[in-house]
Order: sequence, then C-alpha cells, then structure tokens
Amino acid sequence: MSDSIFETLHIINKTSSHTALYADCFNTLLPGDAIVLIESGVFSACGQQANDLLKLQVPLYALVIDIQARGIADSINSQVSCIDDDTFVSLACQYKKSISWF
Repeated sequence: MSDSIFETLHIINKTSSHTALYADCFNTLLPGDAIVLIESGVFSACGQQANDLLKLQVPLYALVIDIQARGIADSINSQVSCIDDDTFVSLACQYKKSISWF
C-alpha cells in the first residue's frame, strides 16, 4: 500500500516541438496529476507553450538547474513553479507513480 497522496507525476524532457509526445502526455492526464519539465522540456515553461500547459489545470513544475543551464530564467512564466532537485525528489515520493516522457 502506498502513502502517496497524488496520482501520476508526468516528467517531460523534450521541447514542445515534439507534438506527438505532448499530445500523448495530455491524453493521459487525470485530476491529481502534475507535470515536471526537465532538461530541454523547461523551454515549454516560457511563452505560449507555458500558457497552453497551464490551461490543463494540473500543477506545472520546472527544474531550476535546467532553467539556469539554458539561460532562460527571465522567460519563465510566473505561474510555473520552479523547483530544485530536492523538491523534485519530494514530489516523486508524493505521487503514486511517475511517467517519463522522453
């Protein structure tokens, strides 16, 4: 039995130009899910891509170290929760399962 309180943590490491990947992810989203953007996926926390993701009405997170590595900190949508590695691990422990979209 799991002590997790949320459903699925979706981890995306690709840019939104990978439309099939994003569509597949969106089609599986359920209430209680969340999305974490890592690696090149953090570009989707900027501009219209972020607005589109926020419309899904699930928590949206982006990994700070990847944001900094790409020099886009000033471009991140203010409604995206920027998280560090420790918070990422904590989130993974709070969800019943995780799916990596690579």
